[in-house]
Amino acid sequence: MHKNKFLKLVFVLIFSISVSDITASGWTQKKGSGYFQLSTTIVVADEYFEPGGNKIGITTMGDYTFSLYGEYGLTNDLTLFGSFPFIKRITLNKIEGRQTGFEFFPGDSKTGISDFDIGLRYSIGRLGSTSFTAGVLLGVPIGDNEQKNGLFTGDGEFNQQVFIGFGQSFNSPLYMAGRLGYNNRTDGFSDEVRYNFEIGYRITNPLLVIMKARGVETMRNGRDALQSGTAGLFGNNQQYLTYGPEVIYSLTNNIGLNAGAYTATRAENVVSGISYKFGVYYKLN
Repeated sequence: MHKNKFLKLVFVLIFSISVSDITASGWTQKKGSGYFQLSTTIVVADEYFEPGGNKIGITTMGDYTFSLYGEYGLTNDLTLFGSFPFIKRITLNKIEGRQTGFEFFPGDSKTGISDFDIGLRYSIGRLGSTSFTAGVLLGVPIGDNEQKNGLFTGDGEFNQQVFIGFGQSFNSPLYMAGRLGYNNRTDGFSDEVRYNFEIGYRITNPLLVIMKARGVETMRNGRDALQSGTAGLFGNNQQYLTYGPEVIYSLTNNIGLNAGAYTATRAENVVSGISYKFGVYYKLN
């Protein structure tokens, strides 16, 4: 693969196909209660979804992200929440000539903090056993978007998302929740429609199994200059639908573990690879 083409392909958001949003957003925390999770997400990929959805091979790339997620009830109806990826390491394998063995790209890596999200979720009412919320989520650009080979840990733009959510409890171990939002992006990036859905079933008292889905649809209203990944790892006009299972195991009433694996379909301008997530959480009652 030619070096220039390769460097274009590294301008893709690996982290975008990991599950960074907490999707059970149909409820608010009680005043003084909270949920805090420390997790790592791992994506290693050697394929890439081009515009139009065609999949091509690329040199192996890896993303290893450590994040802290938290939410806290300011009142019974208003919850503060946010996600902070405090360590993000991105790696690229070296490239060598296929026949001569001549190395013309030595590989690279970048480690730093990434952009963080902070938002508010407000309870807007109930209809029977279904709860409804509305909120806003702000993306704050504190990551690096100037690394020479495009191994960016941030996109350099401030975005604002408004959303509505629902949560449905049943008279059983089953529940459903989802969220639909519009994400306004700045600095020439296209706006996005973002959505997620999950359905969970508690098999035993400590064991909960969840199927999650999360999607992004680009509005394609950004600057052409940001097409084809030229904006770095946090590229423009990305869209995808990720889905996969997650398992949560409660060690105590307050502490537990979770693990998940997610893959993508209907994808454009993102890498193709399974995203693995492992975490530990604490509930503040």
